[in-house]
Amino acid sequence: MNISMIFLYSCGLNEVLEVSGRVGGEVSILCSGSWNRDSGAKHNSMYFCKGVCSSESILIQSERRRSTVASQGRYSINNGREDGAFNVAIKKLEKADTGRYRCGVEKTLNVLYREINLIVVEGRLSFLQVSSIGAGDPF
Repeated sequence: MNISMIFLYSCGLNEVLEVSGRVGGEVSILCSGSWNRDSGAKHNSMYFCKGVCSSESILIQSERRRSTVASQGRYSINNGREDGAFNVAIKKLEKADTGRYRCGVEKTLNVLYREINLIVVEGRLSFLQVSSIGAGDPF
């Protein structure tokens, strides 16, 4: 007998969140998605990773507990919100931090995520840019 397990992966939103920061600075990213719509939903864990998430690319991960903050190096997750969203902060930004990220939650047989494009510039930002654009090529 051959038993297969199927894991479903779905994108919470079809938009990429654009976030800008400066070298040496800090950004705070609000991670929210379709998981916010079900206020009774329980997530097993929250995560933030660079590129496509795999065990090697997870930068920080936190178990779902009310009002907890998890830190690892320059990264932190704060899940003190009632609506299921959470904040990810990156401190001491480096130019090499520029790139695509994903933040999301793991639920039973389902992973929901939000894509983020982080742009780190040298010098001062004349404005803070946070916007959503339509999803481009999958990565």
